[in-house]
Amino acid sequence: MSVLRRFYIGITSVFLSALALPLSAQNADAPIQRLLQEHGELIAKSSRKTIAPAIDALASSGLDEAQIVLERWQAKEMWLNKQTGLFVYGEKSGKELATFDFADGSDLGAFIARDFKQLKPNSGIRGMIGAALVQFQLSGSFAEKMQALNAIERDPEASHLAALTKVL
Repeated sequence: MSVLRRFYIGITSVFLSALALPLSAQNADAPIQRLLQEHGELIAKSSRKTIAPAIDALASSGLDEAQIVLERWQAKEMWLNKQTGLFVYGEKSGKELATFDFADGSDLGAFIARDFKQLKPNSGIRGMIGAALVQFQLSGSFAEKMQALNAIERDPEASHLAALTKVL
């Protein structure tokens, strides 16, 4: 084997190892990731009839990251790593996916998008997510409060009354 070929193989190995490191830094034991894993099957194959327990669990979890998860999921920016089963949010650019950890927002690196499944909730599920976001948005900026009121108008629920009373 030539020296040049050994050098090429060595550099390629180092490069591929470096690509694999960022996702391994993701905290699989973070409370938000554990909650997502607990409801992972429902989230990955969601339908309006079956998704309510997962959305309710996120909304009532008391975790700060729950709002980010719900917002990213509603915006179709939530992805499932096919190999590890962990959830991330990401931004796709061409064939690459820049991934971020839900637990702390840390940059996990860029990966080949086909190694991930994009979660694309239908409009019914996005409406349910919007209804769950109301409790977070009512305590936010004016624009967020307006989003919350629009969500209440679109899909009113008894739980919204408690959230409204809390901010009044």
